[in-house]
Amino acid sequence: MTNTDTTLPFVKYIREDKSKYTTATKAGYRDIDRDFLVGESGGFLFNVDFVFVDTYLLRPAANSYEKYGYYTDLPDDSPPHRRFRIQEEIRRKSGITAKCKLLVKDKPAYDRLMLIDNKVEAKKLVKSLHITGEHYNFINYGIISKLDEASVTVSKTGKVSGVKVDGIPIFFGSQYWWYKSKEFARYNGFHLIVGKSRRAGFSYMEAVGSANTVNLNPFCTVIHAGSELKYLTEGRSISRMSMMQLEHYEANTPFNRGMISRKITDIHLGFKNKSGANDGYQSHLLSLVTGTSNPDVAIGKDAIEIKCEELSVFETFDDFMDVTEPTTRTGSVVTGSIVAWGTGGSKDGKWEVFERNFYNPYGYNFMPFENIWDKDSRDRVCGFYKPYVDSLQGFTPDGRIALDKDGNTNYEIAMEISRIEREAFKKKSKSIADYILHCGQYSNMPSESFSSTVDNMFASEALNAHINDVRHNPDYKFYTDGMIVNTVKGVKFKSNFKLHDEGVKTHPFIEDVPPRAGVDKYGCIRVFHHPFRDKHGKVPDIYHMSYDPVGMDKDNPNSKDSYNSISVWMNPNIYMPHVRKLKVATYFGRPKTMEEADNISLMMALLYGGHTGILLAEIDRGETKSNYRKWGYTKLLDKEPVVVWDTKIKVDTPANYGIKIGNDIRKLQGLRLLSDMLYEETGEDDKGNTRYVLHTIPDLPFLLEIQKWHNDGNFDRVSEAIIEAFAHKKLHVLAKIKLKTRKRLKESIMTRDWF
Repeated sequence: MTNTDTTLPFVKYIREDKSKYTTATKAGYRDIDRDFLVGESGGFLFNVDFVFVDTYLLRPAANSYEKYGYYTDLPDDSPPHRRFRIQEEIRRKSGITAKCKLLVKDKPAYDRLMLIDNKVEAKKLVKSLHITGEHYNFINYGIISKLDEASVTVSKTGKVSGVKVDGIPIFFGSQYWWYKSKEFARYNGFHLIVGKSRRAGFSYMEAVGSANTVNLNPFCTVIHAGSELKYLTEGRSISRMSMMQLEHYEANTPFNRGMISRKITDIHLGFKNKSGANDGYQSHLLSLVTGTSNPDVAIGKDAIEIKCEELSVFETFDDFMDVTEPTTRTGSVVTGSIVAWGTGGSKDGKWEVFERNFYNPYGYNFMPFENIWDKDSRDRVCGFYKPYVDSLQGFTPDGRIALDKDGNTNYEIAMEISRIEREAFKKKSKSIADYILHCGQYSNMPSESFSSTVDNMFASEALNAHINDVRHNPDYKFYTDGMIVNTVKGVKFKSNFKLHDEGVKTHPFIEDVPPRAGVDKYGCIRVFHHPFRDKHGKVPDIYHMSYDPVGMDKDNPNSKDSYNSISVWMNPNIYMPHVRKLKVATYFGRPKTMEEADNISLMMALLYGGHTGILLAEIDRGETKSNYRKWGYTKLLDKEPVVVWDTKIKVDTPANYGIKIGNDIRKLQGLRLLSDMLYEETGEDDKGNTRYVLHTIPDLPFLLEIQKWHNDGNFDRVSEAIIEAFAHKKLHVLAKIKLKTRKRLKESIMTRDWF
């Protein structure tokens, strides 16, 4: 989704007056430095009411190392050397305080004083700033691959280039808030889930942090967890970078502990004593892999920190958390912390589980933040998010820098850089999907991160924008959830509220994509538009239904992964000439029997007119035809549509009810038809933007399936929509045939020889 960068919600929040919010301290949370507020959503907010100044004061050890090549020249194990070591260990645990905070309201006065070189008066405006111990360790002892700012050059064409070197990180404002969030979460019993842009530095920060923890805490265990070992140990991955950091402690600092094992999957600090037994710190850093069937790998390890890498490919994350999160608690007391992060917009990403947990942080006790990043989302919570523009080390073509020497971001410049990069990438992209992938990797909003993969034929900026609108715009909350029941006056839709009042068991609509483990799988019907009735009180023949029944998995007959999906669509009609295609109702669920699901489809067909051929179902599965025959409603079933318009694909019996899709060329054809249907133009909005059929679909779970679709997944709603796409094509072909017939008749009448 392309956004006008100056309207980024995050930037608006940064500039907002925050005096109206309750502090986290007043709300009963432990927040020593008053860095957090509580928003109306109940989520936490950063108390960004200051800018950073003189942040070199927070890097005293790094300043020495960068200048001289060592942290101290004091004689080893001398009393001054021991005092230095103890001081630095305390700072690595508890942090440091320095005069580095300038309140926003004081900045104009500070700037004026600095202009007249009145530094003494200016310094009086600067307040104390405290950074955490882990942050202090990172910017004083961390070793990462970083930009060598002295190497940056801007060519005559405006191309900015530079080189990377290994060195100690500089101070970034965004990292201040990350480390403060970690401290707040630990103090108040939360875990953390993180969505981020590419190259945000989290693997570096957490790798250095893990090394810091095992180096400072004897007999402790830290765990790095991932779906595959390569995400933890290959290249500049988290565990390998932790090893590099531990080697730096051993070789260049006073904090050498010895290393019994340098095995990358089981790093063991300490030494062998004279008897050959392990001695010393005895702390461990483990790299554990869940794979597809081993979610309990962390059980029994009694880790004080568990870090989950690459959530975008961590499909078993829910299973991992189900068994691991309870191990971080003793009774109601949280004794260990879990931090999990990932980047959306990856080629191999199937991040539905990641997205679901990010937008529902309460599920596994993740710290809830008010969603200040997505458009129109301040009434909701989410995980921690790091936008691309925040602390962006970048330059415009004319050499303006986005990040100042103290770690403050100039958001106008950062957003301009982001816009220029996107425009350049869009021009050279082979497809819109490639461009959306790029925006997902270098995202400024979570909704951009959780976007389409490169093999998604439905991907578009229009789709992403519509999803964001449906998700957050209250105007789309006009639906009613319930079920259709038989009454003495015929079938009738009753809301779940009504059914509950009548003592009938109700089932919630299944919102999650994919459905969360443990949810009520029965599902219910969501009605967006009730049946239209003509002046005679009858429902005209303007509706059509698509039905993808549950099929039996031949390799796993007990599989419960598939769901029945049924939708009712309004077709073009004389009553509402503006309609090209409109989804009016949908059901998604898995009753205990196929017959129950077929009965739900029957109730929907009868409610929306009960016309001949109203329901087109896939028939290479289930019992739909036999059940409709048994109930005496075979006439409601639509017949194979493809014979009307495609001479290349024929069926043996044209009169057969239903449609067979399968997994061959016909499915590919159906996917193309669905794309054509969704992107059929219907007009323009009031801003001149093209409107498509997809804009008439308010069904968020379906839209999310479309957005996340890929070849290898199980997307039941998409499969059902493919069925409707075949029927939609049939309508178009029949309309053309009628038009040609009328034209031919008219021409024959006008040109015939009358005498």
